[in-house]
Amino acid sequence: MSSSQKPQKQEEKYSKAIKRLEKILQQLENEQVEIDDLPSLIDEAAQLIKLCRGKLRKAEIELKNIIENLDQNEMKDDDKEEEVEDSEESEDDEASLQL
Repeated sequence: MSSSQKPQKQEEKYSKAIKRLEKILQQLENEQVEIDDLPSLIDEAAQLIKLCRGKLRKAEIELKNIIENLDQNEMKDDDKEEEVEDSEESEDDEASLQL
């Protein structure tokens, strides 16, 4: 499985869970649930909420890691640019001393 397929599969599961939660909520709001079915429906909703929260937390951590890596790469690039500028300045200083 390629990495491009993995996020889509996770998103589908999240989307499916959200849709099911919305359906459960609609049933509860419209009082379409038998009292005997209420505990199992609430339990299902709780499990779906737990699943969605976990996926959101995982996505948040992954995004933070990506941003941190971008920031670190940017800082490395800035350091390289400063080294080049310092090197160019040193060469300019040496050239002016020779004149």
